[in-house]
Amino acid sequence: MKMKLIASALLLASQMSTAFAAPTENSPQPTAGVAAFLKALNSGSGKPIEQLSVKDARAVLTGAQKGAEL
Repeated sequence: MKMKLIASALLLASQMSTAFAAPTENSPQPTAGVAAFLKALNSGSGKPIEQLSVKDARAVLTGAQKGAEL
């Protein structure tokens, strides 16, 4: 019984330390193309996209995609 408890505690401790150690490859920075696309989306002074009609929201995204090379 004591051995099972120790083994469980060691397993839990190893899993916790692995969960908190996020490797840098899982935290990518946006590429220059993606950054330009996001800048184009955020640069407008119109309504927020969630307040637009579907047709108008698609037009905004299409225009932003044309303005940035990905």
